[in-house]
Amino acid sequence: MKKDPLKWQELRQETYNGNLLFVTSSGDYLDYGFSHGAAGPPPIWRMQPVQNLTAGGHAGLHGYWIFFPNVNQCWQALNANGPLRIWNENGKANPPLPQDWELFQFDFVDDKAQQVRIKNVYGRYLRANGAVYVCDYNFGDPGVPVELFTVEF
Repeated sequence: MKKDPLKWQELRQETYNGNLLFVTSSGDYLDYGFSHGAAGPPPIWRMQPVQNLTAGGHAGLHGYWIFFPNVNQCWQALNANGPLRIWNENGKANPPLPQDWELFQFDFVDDKAQQVRIKNVYGRYLRANGAVYVCDYNFGDPGVPVELFTVEF
């Protein structure tokens, strides 16, 4: 998996429905425990675009649910402002589809390098917190760098 201009354009248009990898600024892959430095094969994430979701008292939400491969589990920003967790960890989610705490968007930073900042649908960004990533950062807050991820297809 590497760079792919056509898939990148689909990602920008929120129509990409496929797999990708996130490379952290340290050059490691974002792993299934939401940390960097994954051992073994690179963690592959399955993207599912979402348009016009009504949840959490908001209508017209859009972005991506970022799924683990081959299971009905995806990223969740707890309370839309905190640690990344696994939605549907026990496999018994009700409702059976993710909602707003699981919806993420990208700020496209560099098209040539295919770099993005990742935020939840309510605008909180991913940042490193020790060895793991959390989704609790307001872009522009002093002293806390937002993570840039390189996308590989």
